[in-house]
Amino acid sequence: MRTSIITKTLYSVILVAGMCLASSCSDEVIRPDEWPEWPAKAVVKVNGLELTDTYYTTFNGTKLSLTQGQTVDFDGLDKLQYTLQSHFWDVTSAGQAVFKGSTGNHDVIYDHINDLLYIEQPEVKYPDALYVIGEQLGHSGATEAISTSWSIDAPDNVQSCRQVASGKFEISLYLAQGFKFKFFRHHGWGSHEEIEIWAEDLTIGQPALVTGTGDFCAGPLFQAGVYDITVDLTAKTFDIVSRVPVQQEDYYVNGVLMEPSGAFLHTRQTLTNGQEVVFGNFGGIADMVQPQFFEVISDVEGRAMFQGPSGEYDIYFDASGMLVYAECPSMNAYDGTSMWVTGSGFGHPKAGHATVGAWKLTEPVGSFQMIKVADGVYETSMYLASDFDVKFYQARDWGSARSTQLFEPVPADLLAKGVAGTPDYCMFTGDLLPGPDFTAGSYTVRLDFNNKIVYLTEMTPQDKIRPVDYKVNGVSLKAGRYDGFLEATVSLTMGERVSFENFQCLDYMLQPEYFVRNDDGSYTFNAMSGEYRVLYDVDGTEYIWVERTSDKGLWITGQYFGHGRTGGWDVGYHDDSIYISKGWSWDNPRQYLCCAETAAGIYETTFLLHSSWSQLTLYGSRGWDKRIMSSEVTITDTSSFGRSFTWQDGVGNDANFGCTVGNIGQEYGTYRLIIDTNQSPIVVTPVLLDGHGHH
Repeated sequence: MRTSIITKTLYSVILVAGMCLASSCSDEVIRPDEWPEWPAKAVVKVNGLELTDTYYTTFNGTKLSLTQGQTVDFDGLDKLQYTLQSHFWDVTSAGQAVFKGSTGNHDVIYDHINDLLYIEQPEVKYPDALYVIGEQLGHSGATEAISTSWSIDAPDNVQSCRQVASGKFEISLYLAQGFKFKFFRHHGWGSHEEIEIWAEDLTIGQPALVTGTGDFCAGPLFQAGVYDITVDLTAKTFDIVSRVPVQQEDYYVNGVLMEPSGAFLHTRQTLTNGQEVVFGNFGGIADMVQPQFFEVISDVEGRAMFQGPSGEYDIYFDASGMLVYAECPSMNAYDGTSMWVTGSGFGHPKAGHATVGAWKLTEPVGSFQMIKVADGVYETSMYLASDFDVKFYQARDWGSARSTQLFEPVPADLLAKGVAGTPDYCMFTGDLLPGPDFTAGSYTVRLDFNNKIVYLTEMTPQDKIRPVDYKVNGVSLKAGRYDGFLEATVSLTMGERVSFENFQCLDYMLQPEYFVRNDDGSYTFNAMSGEYRVLYDVDGTEYIWVERTSDKGLWITGQYFGHGRTGGWDVGYHDDSIYISKGWSWDNPRQYLCCAETAAGIYETTFLLHSSWSQLTLYGSRGWDKRIMSSEVTITDTSSFGRSFTWQDGVGNDANFGCTVGNIGQEYGTYRLIIDTNQSPIVVTPVLLDGHGHH
């Protein structure tokens, strides 16, 4: 940005004062008798009118009648060719310029800090006017972005175009790297259909410089500078010309010219494993290509051996970052060829910083392809920032996620699981996060279906590359009666401290009625002594369930309820949710609960009632024989929990338990039931731990 007259003067004052101080050899500070006067704002006049009116709080200006072709005098401005918007003025001398805009009353507004002058008619609308609003752009006389964010609070944020014909407008702007803007039919915000004009609405004549769908943004060969833009809304065209000629290099892959595609250059080619690929005019490729796809043969010559699986690939080139990306969209884990990864805080392995916008699985270069390196093993090279958050997918499809709910991060000091919520009410997201000792850098990330682990090949000891051995009191959990669950049978004593090995986020997994957390992070068993089955939903919710090995005790099944820890940003409204039981069953621990006997004949259980259709039934043993009817027990507080309100509105269901009043959708939450079977009838005491639903 050019230094204004005022700023230059101020710098001079400071410099002189600094030189005087520096030249003194004495510690004594000699104060001047009189300090120099603070420089006043320069007096700026346009056609003899001083710019004294206040605009946008900090800008000065005046309203002026201007005629197209009129010669206008300027006083107090020393470099009109920079100060004036070039699409509105032709500078003819040091103090004069010819007005090119439409005849009428205009606001002439001066930014004295940046020495820039703007022309506005904010009351005029399309078809007589057109406006630009955006970010990382500025006045045609600037040398950096003046407007850095979307706003309408200053003349540099909403710049007026000049009408040159019916439906045709021109504007000159400084555009910085990362610029974005739209055209608006009036001076302010509005909808796409009525007010906004998007990039997709116009044919862009120079897609290598400007691209976009909604916002206009930088194309693959864009360079920061001043551009003259012409928009024809009748012909639906957009044209842009750089004031300084942009050097548009031609780039080739195997002799094929790369063409603009959004913000990248692109070519689609069939590549064969072991084939030599030549990158023409790239000037060296060692710091450009992804190492999982290309092994550099000659950096200077741009020759590399393709080492991905054979197929048809899209090759993208980010000319601003000088990075090459490759992907084969048709390949996925379903055919055993590849996996995909997306998220936030990651990037090209040669970049040294995050290069991908957050969570763009289905967009080109928004996700990375992991190639198969062995049966059931996939890897990719990527830069991981200190706050990365990624998830793995079997295909370029949001519904195909297979992440930390299948692959255990190892070692735990480097990689961690993502959890939404608190230990009291949580949900495992499946995201992979940095562990406490992780440092940002470029890594090879490997998914191992055989061992069900995810790890960084450069940082993981060989002895960690094996299935994780989960243990309770030293007993390993193994595959058992339920698909996707590991289990161990252990004898547990009330009051004993139970050891858990190799579980991440244990606080988020355990049923709170069975285990009480101690201050040192250990857990004490809270139920009657006996033989129990510990079940770990290793491939699903990642919660831990406890049940008696016998069918004795008190059991619950029902519909639309969940484990006592269930909560977080989404507990699953959908029919395929793994977090919420969908119906009465004894076939899966997610569909039933074994209540903890915390004293003789006293049972406790904690669960989430999820929706208006949530219902539970009590059984005196595992199975359908000893049903305890809701009408046969005493419920101490029926304000929110009691005989199920679901099926018999206003009366209640005599068999099932659930929410009881009015707007049930607002009442569901996490409950603790205390059931006293020593009394006749049985006494059920509900405690609403949290009534916000946690969804």
